[in-house]
Amino acid sequence: MKAELRGVPKELAAVVGGHLWAAGKLVEDDPAAALEHAKVARRLAARLAVTREAVAETAYAAGEYAIALTEYRTIYRMTGDSRYLPVLADCNRAVGKPEESLRLLQGAQIDDPAQAVEAIIVLAGARDDLGQRQEALRLVKDAIAQVAPTHPGSARLRYAYADLLEKDGKPEEAREWFATVAALDEEGETDVEIRLGNVDPTDEADGLEDIVILEDTPEDDPEDETDPEEDEWDELPETDEESEDDETVESDEEPEDSETAGPADAVPEVQED
Repeated sequence: MKAELRGVPKELAAVVGGHLWAAGKLVEDDPAAALEHAKVARRLAARLAVTREAVAETAYAAGEYAIALTEYRTIYRMTGDSRYLPVLADCNRAVGKPEESLRLLQGAQIDDPAQAVEAIIVLAGARDDLGQRQEALRLVKDAIAQVAPTHPGSARLRYAYADLLEKDGKPEEAREWFATVAALDEEGETDVEIRLGNVDPTDEADGLEDIVILEDTPEDDPEDETDPEEDEWDELPETDEESEDDETVESDEEPEDSETAGPADAVPEVQED
């Protein structure tokens, strides 16, 4: 970043650098504010790749995928760096262009191991967007077989596979894979703990609507004892402890035949770390 800022006057570099620093500090907690700082930096030094990348990253974090797509496309033209291809393809998915995502990633040569994993995840996501879930599952499962658990992005690959299984109506299998992700994701890159809870919700609240909550009655006369036989509320009514089995919600849409997926995707080669 400092090297790029040397290409502008010193006073301007200080202002641009300040906005870039602020964008970096805010991106996790307040991505919308971070995006505003990045936009100022881009306006002041639009020819610097670092300012375009700052806008792209903060826009992506803020969910402004159309802006992110424009900026990542510009950066890719400026640098030709294949590391931008996965996020560029993911932005195309976000704006409803999964076919463009496939075009970008099929046969792409991505040397960075972590980004190669991201490319496979986005490629599978694009297939799923097009109704080709079985092909998406195949892509991710094949990639998992190629990499060791210690490979960069291994936990994210398994997370993507578990997510697809859950969408495919296989919660038990999804939970097993999410549990594997929890064991591998030591850095907390995913929300796997939340997903584990969602896949297997507890039924502790079942039957609570049948419980009668009684109010205490004041003892006006201690000697006035109530006949036990006339007291209908000595014990709470028994609750039905049997909980109904969760019903699987079936989609109204019929999944497209995986045979319509066409030729298998050329999966980006995953390099061992």
